[in-house]
Amino acid sequence: MSTLDRLKLSTAKKPAHIPTVVFRRNKLSSKLWEQIQLAKSQIDGTTFAVKKFRTVKDKETGLRKSVEVNKRLREWWFKNEQGKVCVSVKYGTKVIELAKGNFVRNRCFEHIGITVRTFAITSEYKTYKHG
Repeated sequence: MSTLDRLKLSTAKKPAHIPTVVFRRNKLSSKLWEQIQLAKSQIDGTTFAVKKFRTVKDKETGLRKSVEVNKRLREWWFKNEQGKVCVSVKYGTKVIELAKGNFVRNRCFEHIGITVRTFAITSEYKTYKHG
């Protein structure tokens, strides 16, 4: 018996593109991961930076080249008047309304990671089960 005879072959086609709903959920999931890492780094007192590539034109030669730069991350949380930490979920610049009112309150800053992780698990569950 050859090695190829042991493999199970099928006639599956790779999809040409990802459905829009799955693409948006994956994007939200990656942004939630960034917020979790940002919260962890602030709790630990370290810095967290996501890198991205930007195309820059060289002034001397006139050629374009890709340069790695830090991506600007904005926190999704803030403190309200009572001193509680509130978290909102954003897609782009828009706040996603979870229910009536847009924010989840936390007692302290350390619970932000748990709250955002809950959002991430929910979005990944919807992608794999219903996407």
